[in-house]
Amino acid sequence: VGARYLNVPCGVAVDTPSDVHGSHIVIVDSAKHKIHVFMNDGLHVRSFGVRGSGEGELLQPYAIAVDAGGKILVTDLGNNRVQIFDVSGDFLRSFGSAGTGESQFVKPTGIALDTEGNVVVVDNGNNRLQVFSPDGVFIRSIGEPGDGDGQLSDPRGVAVNLKTGHIVVADFQNDRCQIFSKEVEFCL
Repeated sequence: VGARYLNVPCGVAVDTPSDVHGSHIVIVDSAKHKIHVFMNDGLHVRSFGVRGSGEGELLQPYAIAVDAGGKILVTDLGNNRVQIFDVSGDFLRSFGSAGTGESQFVKPTGIALDTEGNVVVVDNGNNRLQVFSPDGVFIRSIGEPGDGDGQLSDPRGVAVNLKTGHIVVADFQNDRCQIFSKEVEFCL
């Protein structure tokens, strides 16, 4: 899909079908600082995004998720935030800033939605996950730096099991994946 449009594709998501045309494939292009939307058959629908640090501008976007309403959530790695766009690519809002506190990121990489629509973000440089409400309000942190159970080192990707609510994170430097319960207790 999209060979002539993509340079460094990092993240991919599929939205929920909202009309007779079916679902869309949404791809993050980190090198071009863009988001590309394709039909399931590979037909290019639209691209949006431009390099920068203003609202709606991207700097090395990394991962993507699409919520039930079709909103596109993007980890904006170079700007240490999450940005949210509508299905047309128009900027809606963002949350997060650079730092080590609540709602602050150092290189946010992965992103996923939990069973309640909350946003789970991999805060790579702080070796943790952060969970936010659908409106971007901080709920809790998961994990801490290290190599023990429940500790993370250079986490990258995240997924949520929608049946159990378990959060699965790729713990890159520890050469493993870890699973956390939705109550934020370490599972495996």
